[in-house]
Amino acid sequence: MRCAVIMPHGWLGGMVNFAILLCNTLVELSIRDELVEVSLCVPLGYNLDAIIGLNKAVNVIAFEHVPWNPTEFRFSTFVGSIEPNLEDCGGMTYPKAVNGAMDIVIADVWILLTGIFGHGPIMPLKPYLVYAPDFIQRVVPEIYSSNPVDSHWLMNGWQSITMQNSRGVLVTSVQTGRDAVSYAGVPSSKVHLLPMANAPLFSVDSGDLDRSRAKTEKLKRFFSGKISTSSIPYKVTESGMDQSPSSPLLQLLESKRPYFLWVTNTTRHKNQERAVEALERYYEEFDGRLACIMCGPTTELYLQPCGLPWVDKIHHKIKKSPALIENLILAGTLSTERYKSLLSDAAFLWHNVLYDNGTFSVIEAARLGTRSLVSVYPQMMEIVDHFRINAETFDPWDVEGAAIALKGMEKKLIEQGAAATCNFDDDDAVVFKSKLSMLLEHSLTEVA
Repeated sequence: MRCAVIMPHGWLGGMVNFAILLCNTLVELSIRDELVEVSLCVPLGYNLDAIIGLNKAVNVIAFEHVPWNPTEFRFSTFVGSIEPNLEDCGGMTYPKAVNGAMDIVIADVWILLTGIFGHGPIMPLKPYLVYAPDFIQRVVPEIYSSNPVDSHWLMNGWQSITMQNSRGVLVTSVQTGRDAVSYAGVPSSKVHLLPMANAPLFSVDSGDLDRSRAKTEKLKRFFSGKISTSSIPYKVTESGMDQSPSSPLLQLLESKRPYFLWVTNTTRHKNQERAVEALERYYEEFDGRLACIMCGPTTELYLQPCGLPWVDKIHHKIKKSPALIENLILAGTLSTERYKSLLSDAAFLWHNVLYDNGTFSVIEAARLGTRSLVSVYPQMMEIVDHFRINAETFDPWDVEGAAIALKGMEKKLIEQGAAATCNFDDDDAVVFKSKLSMLLEHSLTEVA
Protein backbone atom coordinates (compact mmCIF):
# COMPACT_ATOMS: atom_id res chain seq x y z
CA MET A 1 0.00 0.00 0.00
CA ARG A 2 1.26 3.47 -0.89
CA CYS A 3 0.53 6.52 1.28
CA ALA A 4 1.49 10.09 0.41
CA VAL A 5 1.78 12.53 3.34
CA ILE A 6 1.45 16.02 1.87
CA MET A 7 2.84 19.05 3.72
CA PRO A 8 1.73 22.64 3.12
CA HIS A 9 3.97 25.68 2.73
CA GLY A 10 5.13 27.42 5.89
CA TRP A 11 5.09 24.48 8.31
CA LEU A 12 7.50 25.16 11.17
CA GLY A 13 8.76 23.75 14.46
CA GLY A 14 6.37 21.42 16.21
CA MET A 15 4.22 20.96 13.12
CA VAL A 16 7.20 19.49 11.25
CA ASN A 17 7.81 17.20 14.21
CA PHE A 18 4.23 15.95 13.88
CA ALA A 19 4.79 15.21 10.18
CA ILE A 20 7.90 13.20 11.07
CA LEU A 21 6.07 11.34 13.85
CA LEU A 22 3.22 10.55 11.44
CA CYS A 23 5.51 9.23 8.70
CA ASN A 24 7.65 7.21 11.10
CA THR A 25 4.51 5.59 12.50
CA LEU A 26 3.03 4.85 9.07
CA VAL A 27 6.08 2.89 7.86
CA GLU A 28 5.58 0.51 10.79
CA LEU A 29 2.04 -0.38 9.70
CA SER A 30 0.72 -3.26 7.66
CA ILE A 31 -2.63 -2.72 5.95
CA ARG A 32 -4.40 -5.73 4.46
CA ASP A 33 -1.21 -7.75 4.88
CA GLU A 34 0.78 -5.20 2.94
CA LEU A 35 3.46 -2.91 4.36
CA VAL A 36 2.81 0.80 3.96
CA GLU A 37 5.16 2.59 1.56
CA VAL A 38 5.31 6.20 2.73
CA SER A 39 6.25 9.34 0.80
CA LEU A 40 6.60 12.69 2.56
CA CYS A 41 5.67 15.27 -0.06
CA VAL A 42 7.14 18.72 0.59
CA PRO A 43 6.53 21.95 -1.37
CA LEU A 44 9.08 22.68 -4.08
CA GLY A 45 11.94 24.65 -2.52
CA TYR A 46 11.25 23.48 1.05
CA ASN A 47 14.27 23.54 3.38
CA LEU A 48 14.96 19.84 3.93
CA ASP A 49 17.33 20.65 6.82
CA ALA A 50 14.22 21.14 8.97
CA ILE A 51 13.35 17.45 8.61
CA ILE A 52 15.34 15.75 11.36
CA GLY A 53 14.80 12.18 12.55
CA LEU A 54 12.76 10.92 9.60
CA ASN A 55 12.85 7.15 9.10
CA LYS A 56 15.11 6.30 6.16
CA ALA A 57 12.33 4.16 4.70
CA VAL A 58 10.29 7.31 4.03
CA ASN A 59 10.69 8.79 0.54
CA VAL A 60 10.92 12.59 0.43
CA ILE A 61 9.66 14.12 -2.80
CA ALA A 62 8.94 17.68 -3.90
CA PHE A 63 5.59 18.68 -5.34
CA GLU A 64 3.69 21.68 -6.62
CA HIS A 65 -0.02 22.38 -6.92
CA VAL A 66 -1.33 22.00 -10.46
CA PRO A 67 -4.77 23.13 -11.65
CA TRP A 68 -7.12 20.25 -12.30
CA ASN A 69 -7.31 19.45 -15.99
CA PRO A 70 -10.58 17.73 -16.98
CA THR A 71 -8.94 16.43 -20.16
CA GLU A 72 -5.99 14.87 -18.34
CA PHE A 73 -8.27 13.11 -15.86
CA ARG A 74 -11.31 12.56 -18.07
CA PHE A 75 -11.54 8.90 -17.03
CA SER A 76 -11.08 9.60 -13.32
CA THR A 77 -13.82 9.01 -10.77
CA PHE A 78 -14.10 11.45 -7.90
CA VAL A 79 -13.76 9.63 -4.62
CA GLY A 80 -15.18 12.44 -2.51
CA SER A 81 -18.72 12.72 -1.25
CA ILE A 82 -19.29 16.16 -2.83
CA GLU A 83 -19.19 16.85 -6.58
CA PRO A 84 -16.78 19.78 -7.02
CA ASN A 85 -18.29 23.11 -8.04
CA LEU A 86 -15.47 24.79 -9.95
CA GLU A 87 -17.27 28.10 -10.45
CA ASP A 88 -17.92 28.65 -6.73
CA CYS A 89 -14.49 27.64 -5.44
CA GLY A 90 -12.30 29.21 -8.11
CA GLY A 91 -10.85 25.99 -9.51
CA MET A 92 -9.43 22.89 -7.87
CA THR A 93 -5.85 21.68 -7.70
CA TYR A 94 -3.98 18.48 -7.07
CA PRO A 95 -0.42 17.79 -5.84
CA LYS A 96 1.94 16.79 -8.63
CA ALA A 97 5.47 15.54 -8.03
CA VAL A 98 8.32 17.44 -9.72
CA ASN A 99 11.88 16.64 -10.81
CA GLY A 100 10.89 13.26 -12.23
CA ALA A 101 9.81 11.82 -8.90
CA MET A 102 7.12 9.14 -8.72
CA ASP A 103 3.74 10.74 -9.27
CA ILE A 104 1.75 11.34 -6.08
CA VAL A 105 -1.44 10.46 -7.92
CA ILE A 106 -0.53 6.76 -8.02
CA ALA A 107 -0.57 6.56 -4.20
CA ASP A 108 -3.49 4.61 -2.73
CA VAL A 109 -4.20 7.16 0.01
CA TRP A 110 -3.24 10.77 0.67
CA ILE A 111 -2.90 12.35 4.09
CA LEU A 112 -3.10 16.13 3.78
CA LEU A 113 -1.48 17.96 6.68
CA THR A 114 -3.87 20.88 6.33
CA GLY A 115 -7.16 21.67 4.62
CA ILE A 116 -5.78 25.00 3.41
CA PHE A 117 -3.10 24.98 0.74
CA GLY A 118 -3.69 28.51 -0.56
CA HIS A 119 -4.14 27.41 -4.17
CA GLY A 120 -7.71 26.14 -4.10
CA PRO A 121 -9.48 23.06 -2.77
CA ILE A 122 -7.94 19.66 -3.41
CA MET A 123 -9.45 17.60 -6.21
CA PRO A 124 -10.51 14.24 -4.69
CA LEU A 125 -8.67 12.09 -7.20
CA LYS A 126 -7.69 9.70 -4.42
CA PRO A 127 -9.17 8.80 -1.04
CA TYR A 128 -7.61 11.13 1.49
CA LEU A 129 -7.54 12.07 5.14
CA VAL A 130 -6.98 15.63 6.37
CA TYR A 131 -5.09 16.53 9.53
CA ALA A 132 -6.55 19.72 11.03
CA PRO A 133 -3.80 21.30 13.15
CA ASP A 134 -6.14 24.10 14.21
CA PHE A 135 -8.74 26.62 13.05
CA ILE A 136 -6.95 29.74 14.26
CA GLN A 137 -8.88 31.99 11.88
CA ARG A 138 -12.05 31.34 13.87
CA VAL A 139 -10.64 33.53 16.67
CA VAL A 140 -7.95 35.48 14.75
CA PRO A 141 -9.36 35.82 11.21
CA GLU A 142 -6.72 38.30 10.08
CA ILE A 143 -3.99 35.63 10.00
CA TYR A 144 -5.20 34.57 6.55
CA SER A 145 -7.28 37.45 5.26
CA SER A 146 -6.95 41.21 4.98
CA ASN A 147 -10.75 41.39 4.99
CA PRO A 148 -11.83 39.15 7.88
CA VAL A 149 -15.52 40.09 7.63
CA ASP A 150 -15.79 38.82 4.05
CA SER A 151 -18.30 35.94 4.22
CA HIS A 152 -17.10 34.68 0.82
CA TRP A 153 -13.48 34.40 1.90
CA LEU A 154 -12.08 31.86 -0.55
CA MET A 155 -9.68 30.04 1.74
CA ASN A 156 -12.42 29.21 4.21
CA GLY A 157 -14.47 27.83 1.33
CA TRP A 158 -11.50 25.85 0.04
CA GLN A 159 -10.89 24.40 3.49
CA SER A 160 -14.50 23.30 3.92
CA ILE A 161 -14.68 21.66 0.48
CA THR A 162 -11.36 19.86 0.99
CA MET A 163 -12.38 18.55 4.41
CA GLN A 164 -15.90 17.58 3.39
CA ASN A 165 -14.53 15.58 0.46
CA SER A 166 -12.19 13.64 2.77
CA ARG A 167 -12.63 10.19 4.24
CA GLY A 168 -11.86 11.65 7.65
CA VAL A 169 -10.48 14.66 9.52
CA LEU A 170 -7.77 13.99 12.11
CA VAL A 171 -7.39 16.20 15.18
CA THR A 172 -5.28 16.00 18.32
CA SER A 173 -7.47 18.08 20.64
CA VAL A 174 -11.14 17.96 21.55
CA GLN A 175 -11.61 21.68 20.86
CA THR A 176 -10.11 21.47 17.37
CA GLY A 177 -12.50 18.60 16.69
CA ARG A 178 -15.40 20.78 17.76
CA ASP A 179 -14.14 23.55 15.48
CA ALA A 180 -14.03 21.11 12.56
CA VAL A 181 -17.72 20.41 13.06
CA SER A 182 -19.14 23.81 14.02
CA TYR A 183 -16.82 26.03 11.96
CA ALA A 184 -15.68 23.98 8.94
CA GLY A 185 -18.94 22.06 8.58
CA VAL A 186 -17.42 18.58 8.78
CA PRO A 187 -19.88 15.86 9.90
CA SER A 188 -18.98 14.70 13.41
CA SER A 189 -18.81 11.11 12.15
CA LYS A 190 -15.79 12.10 10.04
CA VAL A 191 -13.80 13.69 12.88
CA HIS A 192 -11.27 11.39 14.56
CA LEU A 193 -9.35 12.30 17.73
CA LEU A 194 -5.74 11.11 17.82
CA PRO A 195 -3.84 11.01 21.12
CA MET A 196 -1.23 13.69 21.77
CA ALA A 197 1.73 11.51 20.94
CA ASN A 198 4.85 13.66 21.06
CA ALA A 199 7.90 13.40 18.81
CA PRO A 200 10.80 14.60 21.02
CA LEU A 201 12.82 17.41 19.47
CA PHE A 202 15.87 16.47 21.51
CA SER A 203 17.09 13.91 24.02
CA VAL A 204 17.40 14.72 27.70
CA ASP A 205 20.22 13.44 29.91
CA SER A 206 21.03 13.68 33.60
CA GLY A 207 23.27 16.69 32.99
CA ASP A 208 20.33 18.67 31.63
CA LEU A 209 18.27 17.90 34.73
CA ASP A 210 21.16 18.73 37.07
CA ARG A 211 21.42 22.18 35.48
CA SER A 212 17.71 22.68 35.94
CA ARG A 213 17.74 21.63 39.61
CA ALA A 214 20.42 24.22 40.34
CA LYS A 215 18.21 27.03 39.01
CA THR A 216 16.05 27.44 42.08
CA GLU A 217 18.99 28.19 44.37
CA LYS A 218 20.53 30.57 41.83
CA LEU A 219 17.24 32.44 41.47
CA LYS A 220 16.85 32.77 45.25
CA ARG A 221 20.36 34.22 45.51
CA PHE A 222 19.66 36.59 42.61
CA PHE A 223 16.41 37.94 44.05
CA SER A 224 17.98 38.29 47.49
CA GLY A 225 20.78 40.42 46.01
CA LYS A 226 23.51 37.88 46.73
CA ILE A 227 24.37 37.61 43.02
CA SER A 228 25.37 40.80 41.25
CA THR A 229 25.07 40.98 37.49
CA SER A 230 26.80 43.26 35.06
CA SER A 231 24.77 46.23 33.91
CA ILE A 232 24.69 45.65 30.17
CA PRO A 233 22.50 47.61 27.71
CA TYR A 234 20.75 44.78 25.89
CA LYS A 235 20.34 46.55 22.58
CA VAL A 236 18.07 45.44 19.76
CA THR A 237 20.46 45.04 16.85
CA GLU A 238 19.58 45.65 13.22
CA SER A 239 22.29 43.57 11.60
CA GLY A 240 20.68 40.16 11.80
CA MET A 241 21.81 37.36 14.07
CA ASP A 242 25.18 38.47 15.41
CA GLN A 243 27.07 35.53 16.93
CA SER A 244 30.15 37.54 17.91
CA PRO A 245 31.23 37.76 21.58
CA SER A 246 29.70 41.25 21.74
CA SER A 247 26.27 40.14 20.57
CA PRO A 248 23.40 41.04 22.95
CA LEU A 249 22.48 37.38 23.54
CA LEU A 250 26.01 36.31 24.46
CA GLN A 251 26.46 39.41 26.62
CA LEU A 252 23.35 38.48 28.54
CA LEU A 253 24.55 34.92 29.09
CA GLU A 254 27.95 36.19 30.23
CA SER A 255 26.28 38.56 32.70
CA LYS A 256 24.62 35.59 34.51
CA ARG A 257 21.38 37.58 34.73
CA PRO A 258 18.40 35.17 34.91
CA TYR A 259 15.98 35.26 32.01
CA PHE A 260 12.78 33.68 30.77
CA LEU A 261 12.34 32.37 27.23
CA TRP A 262 9.54 33.62 24.99
CA VAL A 263 9.09 31.12 22.14
CA THR A 264 7.01 32.57 19.31
CA ASN A 265 6.95 33.41 15.60
CA THR A 266 5.62 36.26 13.47
CA THR A 267 2.09 34.98 12.74
CA ARG A 268 -0.57 37.21 14.24
CA HIS A 269 -2.25 34.68 16.52
CA LYS A 270 0.95 34.72 18.60
CA ASN A 271 -0.37 37.91 20.23
CA GLN A 272 2.86 39.90 19.88
CA GLU A 273 1.33 43.35 20.30
CA ARG A 274 -0.28 42.57 23.66
CA ALA A 275 2.80 40.58 24.66
CA VAL A 276 5.24 43.48 24.19
CA GLU A 277 2.83 45.79 26.04
CA ALA A 278 2.72 43.29 28.90
CA LEU A 279 6.53 43.13 28.90
CA GLU A 280 6.75 46.92 29.09
CA ARG A 281 4.42 46.98 32.10
CA TYR A 282 6.31 44.12 33.74
CA TYR A 283 9.50 46.18 33.62
CA GLU A 284 8.13 49.72 34.09
CA GLU A 285 5.21 49.24 36.51
CA PHE A 286 6.19 46.07 38.38
CA ASP A 287 9.97 46.35 38.46
CA GLY A 288 10.46 43.10 36.56
CA ARG A 289 13.93 41.77 37.18
CA LEU A 290 14.24 38.89 34.73
CA ALA A 291 15.48 39.49 31.19
CA CYS A 292 13.41 38.12 28.31
CA ILE A 293 14.79 36.22 25.31
CA MET A 294 12.45 36.06 22.32
CA CYS A 295 13.20 33.23 19.91
CA GLY A 296 11.51 31.09 17.30
CA PRO A 297 11.13 30.65 13.53
CA THR A 298 11.08 33.92 11.54
CA THR A 299 11.46 36.11 14.67
CA GLU A 300 14.63 37.57 13.19
CA LEU A 301 12.21 39.64 11.07
CA TYR A 302 11.67 41.82 14.14
CA LEU A 303 15.29 42.99 13.99
CA GLN A 304 14.65 45.49 11.20
CA PRO A 305 11.72 46.67 9.04
CA CYS A 306 10.71 43.91 6.64
CA GLY A 307 7.65 45.34 4.88
CA LEU A 308 5.03 43.25 6.72
CA PRO A 309 2.87 45.82 8.57
CA TRP A 310 2.07 43.70 11.63
CA VAL A 311 5.75 42.70 12.00
CA ASP A 312 7.11 46.21 11.48
CA LYS A 313 4.66 47.53 14.07
CA ILE A 314 6.27 45.30 16.71
CA HIS A 315 9.77 46.25 15.54
CA HIS A 316 9.05 49.97 15.96
CA LYS A 317 7.32 49.37 19.30
CA ILE A 318 10.44 47.67 20.65
CA LYS A 319 12.82 50.33 19.31
CA LYS A 320 10.82 53.12 20.95
CA SER A 321 10.70 51.45 24.38
CA PRO A 322 13.70 51.99 26.69
CA ALA A 323 12.45 49.17 28.92
CA LEU A 324 12.35 46.70 26.04
CA ILE A 325 15.68 47.83 24.58
CA GLU A 326 17.30 47.22 27.98
CA ASN A 327 15.62 43.93 28.85
CA LEU A 328 14.51 42.14 25.67
CA ILE A 329 16.87 40.05 23.52
CA LEU A 330 15.78 39.08 20.00
CA ALA A 331 17.53 35.76 19.43
CA GLY A 332 15.76 34.80 16.18
CA THR A 333 15.68 31.25 14.82
CA LEU A 334 17.85 28.97 16.95
CA SER A 335 19.54 25.66 16.29
CA THR A 336 18.09 22.74 18.23
CA GLU A 337 21.13 22.61 20.51
CA ARG A 338 21.08 26.36 21.24
CA TYR A 339 17.33 26.22 21.91
CA LYS A 340 17.75 23.27 24.24
CA SER A 341 20.55 25.02 26.14
CA LEU A 342 18.61 28.28 26.55
CA LEU A 343 15.45 26.43 27.56
CA SER A 344 17.30 24.31 30.10
CA ASP A 345 18.82 27.39 31.80
CA ALA A 346 15.70 29.58 31.56
CA ALA A 347 13.83 30.57 34.71
CA PHE A 348 10.64 29.66 32.84
CA LEU A 349 9.06 29.45 29.39
CA TRP A 350 6.49 32.09 28.37
CA HIS A 351 3.72 31.13 25.93
CA ASN A 352 1.47 34.10 25.07
CA VAL A 353 -0.92 32.98 22.31
CA LEU A 354 -4.55 33.77 21.52
CA TYR A 355 -5.56 30.48 19.87
CA ASP A 356 -4.06 27.48 18.09
CA ASN A 357 -3.75 23.76 18.79
CA GLY A 358 -1.48 24.31 21.80
CA THR A 359 2.29 24.21 21.84
CA PHE A 360 4.51 21.26 22.65
CA SER A 361 7.25 23.71 23.68
CA VAL A 362 5.80 23.47 27.20
CA ILE A 363 6.44 19.71 27.05
CA GLU A 364 9.99 20.32 25.85
CA ALA A 365 10.47 22.74 28.75
CA ALA A 366 9.04 20.32 31.31
CA ARG A 367 11.26 17.50 30.03
CA LEU A 368 14.21 19.78 30.84
CA GLY A 369 12.76 20.67 34.25
CA THR A 370 11.78 24.22 33.22
CA ARG A 371 8.45 25.66 34.36
CA SER A 372 6.00 27.43 32.03
CA LEU A 373 3.67 30.42 32.15
CA VAL A 374 1.01 29.82 29.48
CA SER A 375 -2.02 31.66 28.14
CA VAL A 376 -5.41 30.09 28.73
CA TYR A 377 -7.28 28.67 25.74
CA PRO A 378 -8.91 25.23 25.39
CA GLN A 379 -6.27 23.36 23.39
CA MET A 380 -3.41 24.59 25.57
CA MET A 381 -5.24 23.50 28.70
CA GLU A 382 -5.78 20.06 27.15
CA ILE A 383 -2.00 19.67 26.75
CA VAL A 384 -1.29 20.90 30.27
CA ASP A 385 -3.89 18.53 31.73
CA HIS A 386 -2.99 15.54 29.56
CA PHE A 387 0.72 15.69 30.39
CA ARG A 388 0.07 16.90 33.95
CA ILE A 389 2.41 19.88 33.63
CA ASN A 390 2.60 22.24 36.62
CA ALA A 391 2.20 25.36 34.47
CA GLU A 392 0.97 28.76 35.63
CA THR A 393 -1.68 30.47 33.50
CA PHE A 394 -2.95 33.91 32.45
CA ASP A 395 -5.51 35.49 30.10
CA PRO A 396 -3.77 36.48 26.81
CA TRP A 397 -6.36 39.20 26.09
CA ASP A 398 -5.60 40.98 29.38
CA VAL A 399 -2.36 42.98 29.07
CA GLU A 400 -2.32 44.10 32.71
CA GLY A 401 -3.06 40.57 33.89
CA ALA A 402 -0.24 39.17 31.74
CA ALA A 403 2.22 41.67 33.26
CA ILE A 404 1.06 40.76 36.77
CA ALA A 405 1.45 37.06 35.92
CA LEU A 406 5.04 37.65 34.77
CA LYS A 407 5.84 39.40 38.05
CA GLY A 408 4.03 36.68 39.96
CA MET A 409 6.36 34.08 38.43
CA GLU A 410 9.27 35.69 40.25
CA LYS A 411 7.57 34.95 43.59
CA LYS A 412 6.46 31.47 42.54
CA LEU A 413 9.96 30.54 41.39
CA ILE A 414 11.27 31.27 44.88
CA GLU A 415 8.38 29.75 46.83
CA GLN A 416 7.68 26.70 44.65
CA GLY A 417 11.02 26.18 42.91
CA ALA A 418 11.96 26.35 39.25
CA ALA A 419 11.57 22.64 38.50
CA ALA A 420 8.69 21.49 36.31
CA THR A 421 6.80 18.22 36.33
CA CYS A 422 5.56 16.32 33.30
CA ASN A 423 4.16 12.81 32.92
CA PHE A 424 3.99 10.84 29.69
CA ASP A 425 1.45 8.14 28.96
CA ASP A 426 3.22 5.28 27.21
CA ASP A 427 -0.11 4.19 25.74
CA ASP A 428 -0.33 7.35 23.61
CA ALA A 429 2.05 6.05 20.94
CA VAL A 430 0.30 2.67 20.87
CA VAL A 431 -3.14 4.23 20.44
CA PHE A 432 -1.78 6.68 17.85
CA LYS A 433 -0.48 3.78 15.76
CA SER A 434 -3.65 1.74 16.17
CA LYS A 435 -5.93 4.60 15.13
CA LEU A 436 -3.82 5.40 12.06
CA SER A 437 -4.07 1.77 10.98
CA MET A 438 -7.85 1.84 11.37
CA LEU A 439 -8.17 5.12 9.47
CA LEU A 440 -6.05 3.92 6.54
CA GLU A 441 -8.11 0.77 6.33
CA HIS A 442 -11.28 2.88 6.38
CA SER A 443 -9.91 5.14 3.64
CA LEU A 444 -9.55 2.20 1.27
CA THR A 445 -13.16 1.15 1.79
CA GLU A 446 -15.53 2.19 -0.96
CA VAL A 447 -17.98 4.93 -0.06
CA ALA A 448 -21.55 3.84 -0.68
